[in-house]
Amino acid sequence: MRTPRGGFEHGGWALAAADPGTGAAMGAAMGTDFAWLFGRRSHDDMLAHWNAAGGPFREGLNATTKYVVSCWAPDSSTRCC
Repeated sequence: MRTPRGGFEHGGWALAAADPGTGAAMGAAMGTDFAWLFGRRSHDDMLAHWNAAGGPFREGLNATTKYVVSCWAPDSSTRCC
């Protein structure tokens, strides 16, 4: 999935280089001892893509702890940075 913004053409993940076993291996590696750190847009884009695509990577991603960095206060339209 590519998400170019602001004219940056090289955004996205390395899906072109992945074989069918990559998602399964990554999904299996995620568990209680694994966490992701995302920016808000990366979190929203990645979860939207993988929840639509399905498969073992989606299951691992949804079960994993995620920390999301954002400049917006939760439940508010006010920037906090």
